[in-house]
This record gives sequence, C-alpha cells and structure tokens, in this order.
Amino acid sequence: METVTPCAGSVPICRQIRGTSFVGGDGVDRISHLPAEVRIHILSLLSLKEAARTSVLSFRWLHLWKYTPSLDFVESDVSRSELGNSAGPKYVNMVNRVVESHKSPTIKEFKINFPLGASYTNSISRWLEFAFSRHVQRLELHLDDPDFRSYGSCSCLPEQLLARSNMILNFNSLKELSLKNVQLSGGAIEFFIHNCTRLEKLIVDSPGENVSKLEVCGSSLVLKHLEIVSFVGLESLKISAPRLTSLRVTSLRGVLLENVPMLVD
Repeated sequence: METVTPCAGSVPICRQIRGTSFVGGDGVDRISHLPAEVRIHILSLLSLKEAARTSVLSFRWLHLWKYTPSLDFVESDVSRSELGNSAGPKYVNMVNRVVESHKSPTIKEFKINFPLGASYTNSISRWLEFAFSRHVQRLELHLDDPDFRSYGSCSCLPEQLLARSNMILNFNSLKELSLKNVQLSGGAIEFFIHNCTRLEKLIVDSPGENVSKLEVCGSSLVLKHLEIVSFVGLESLKISAPRLTSLRVTSLRGVLLENVPMLVD
C-alpha cells in the first residue's frame, strides 16, 4: 500500500480535507483521482466520523471509508449528557453498524472507549471476534467512566472467546493491548501473554478481585511495557520478561522480578 506524507511546511492533509477543497484551481478534482490505497491512507488520518462523512463527496468515495485500517470509537461520538440512558444503546448501535459494514481484511487498531456494563457483554464479544478475525495490531477496550468508576458493574472478558481461539481466531498480530474496567481472570491475562507472540505492550487496569496470583513469564516474550494496576486481590506477581523496559504496578508488595535485564522504568 502506498503512503502519503505531507510536504514539510505544508498544511497537514487532514486539515486540508476538513477545510476542504477537493478541486484544484483548474477545476480538476485531483484527490478523488488518486489511487484508492492513497485515499484510504488519507482517511486513516481523520476521525472515524469524519472519514464516514466523505461518502457523500462522490461515488468514488462512497464505500472507501469502510476500508480504513483504524477504527477508533471515541466517546465524543455519542454525548451522554444529551442522551441520558440512551447513550449506551446508541454507542453500541454505532459500533455494530461500522463492524457490519467494514470491508478491509486487516485493521491496525480497534478502540472502544465508553462505559459499558455487564449487559453489553455479548456485543463486546462480537466486537472482539471481529477485531481478532481482522488481525488487529492495537486493541483498546476501555469501559470505564473517568468521572465515576464502578467496578461492580464492569463487563467480563468473554472466556468463550479465548476458548474458541484455536479454531477461528488468530492472536499473533496483536502488538498492543489495553484493558480498563474489564473483569478478568488470571488465566485470561496469561492467555494473552502466551498466545499473542508479538505482544509488546500490555495495560490492564481492572479490579481483578478473583486474581490472587499472576505470572508474566517466558524467555521468548517480546513484551516491553507492562502495567498491572487496580488489582485489589493480587497477592503475588512474578515477572520474567527479558525485553521488558517499563513496568507499572499498583504496589510492589508481592512482586518478584526475574530476568528483566532491560528494565529501566
């Protein structure tokens, strides 16, 4: 796939599109006649909502946004203050519509950022299946409310999703994983560590009330950045990761470090 890099000193191309003229001084629509791969790269520089809006420009743009490799469902796309109790269902419907219409065989990032409780577990499971089936590289599942964090109503990571992994899903493409306010078992965390062979960054900010012991160990791990925070019941954390350079934990109590020669932070 070709890439487009704005020239030094020029207005960023995403700003050009937002402010927009697709037609040059000679009346020729030059952007619309660029190769599809280049136009998809341009759309990847926009927010998902802005990318979808380009479908009204012309027939050449109608379905192009459905191939964007970055799916970032930011909370600002749905205003909770305006919608009240309907904000959750509207957000879920928005994600469902995009997932059902998306056409690219691979995606670079898939980000969910909205406070969704346990009642949405089935929807979250379908989204994760979609992301892993498209060989996602960066995955964020942030289900917390920054103004009011309630662990009692957080969603559980669907264990059946991991159980089916050997049959239909491939986790090898995942490089970065961030989970917030997601109820996890120790087995689920260790599953990602050992089955995501390219995983370099892992952030888990969740209650983990049923997790008392956790091991992040393996001589072949490529993990560089690790955060394990808010695990209220964690009593023992053993870490052995030769490429680890950054570590953040809630408390050093019960932490055992082995074979971390590159750890500096």
